[in-house]
Amino acid sequence: IDNDLHTIQTAKETNVIDFETFKSNFQSSQNQNTNIYVSSFGGGLKANLWTLLVLNKLETKSKQSFVKRTVAMSGVSGGGVGISNYAALSKNFSNQDSIRHKINEMGNTHVLSIDGAYFLGLDFVREVVPKKLGIRFEGKDRAYEKMRAYNTVTQKDENDNGFMEQTFREYWHDLYVQKRANQSLFPALLVNSISTHGQYGVASSVKIHKDDFFPGAIDILTYNNDSSLTFSGAVSTTNRFPIFSPTARITEKGNFLDGGYFENSGLLSLMHFRKLMHKNNEKRNRDVIVSIINSKEQYIGFMLEKLVKESVITIKESPSSELGAIFKTLADTDSWPNTLLKQIEYDFTGTEDTLIRIFLPHYIHYHEVETLLKGSLSSQDQERIMKVITVNNAKVIAALDHSATNYNRQKWGVSEPALARLLSEPDVEYQKSMIAYHVEVQAQLERILKCASCF
Repeated sequence: IDNDLHTIQTAKETNVIDFETFKSNFQSSQNQNTNIYVSSFGGGLKANLWTLLVLNKLETKSKQSFVKRTVAMSGVSGGGVGISNYAALSKNFSNQDSIRHKINEMGNTHVLSIDGAYFLGLDFVREVVPKKLGIRFEGKDRAYEKMRAYNTVTQKDENDNGFMEQTFREYWHDLYVQKRANQSLFPALLVNSISTHGQYGVASSVKIHKDDFFPGAIDILTYNNDSSLTFSGAVSTTNRFPIFSPTARITEKGNFLDGGYFENSGLLSLMHFRKLMHKNNEKRNRDVIVSIINSKEQYIGFMLEKLVKESVITIKESPSSELGAIFKTLADTDSWPNTLLKQIEYDFTGTEDTLIRIFLPHYIHYHEVETLLKGSLSSQDQERIMKVITVNNAKVIAALDHSATNYNRQKWGVSEPALARLLSEPDVEYQKSMIAYHVEVQAQLERILKCASCF
């Protein structure tokens, strides 16, 4: 039925910042020799929360110097929602403790119930209302209602509806101007989606000329008039998991799905933005790429790869192996990011540039490792992996059992979100324990801040 239930709404746009202005402002304000770029993997509510926790912790530990040294943040699906929610919180709250409390509130906001209630209720009925009846829904479907729930958490003034009503670029513009007035900065936001025709879409908070726009991408924000997508509408395009969330219809642009179906890390658009920042520069700073990862498969895969590189274990490749990789192609949503991460590591070899992954730690079972392996292991290597798993799990338990945590392991056991679209109280407290007390997370946070010259 061709009605406007899933059509993303536009608003009049007056104030935007073009790329050249953004670049000039950033370069003139920096007295350090390091620039930071952040990507955040998709993963629904789990990704949203982990992204918020990591950014809040980095900003707190750096005494609010991390974000202002960050050039751009790019996210997909829940990661895209996470960086956008952090922008909204930063606009409305200057104190990181206040932001931390809001993040906790957001983690305990049950947006999945909105999906279920609307999918089987109001949206189910409205889907079949013909356009010819003249009834306008103005895009107020279940995806819109989820954004409204985020707006409620992130806003300071209940009468401030900029999150819902201002354009994506203008809402970010006001945040950017606010930070500049306080001798600070805020990074560009890149939110990624994919059209149903397979062409990826990007919402960039900085207006980029069409000749420099992300190669092969659709600029989902720019029209031939003075209107553009609302902030909430643009953000919602990246988090459109079929059935749970409806396809986003953008007038003149097409229909868009969850960006994770194309490239689940945000690195593709982030690295192009970095290239634009380097363009025509005689001299450039060192770059630190921070990749925020919530995926358990990525976490296990990175562990296995490290063991092979260090010759701790040897994988005997299966005859059916095409690439001879040490673990299976994790999923379509992870194959692109793995390639991009490898390319970045290769490009950074022999340079001062650095790629740092910060994983959400997971409790691992051996059968989960087996499902990722592309070949067989000797019994000796199996024992070695079991020792690594034991050490890994002990670190997770130590973080959960820390005296200052609110995690109740006696009651909850080891709880991790089974669905990326559902977070229970134990799931939220699990992530909070990892960001606060897991020894490897603390080491990665320190490494990021040291490399980024934030100490």
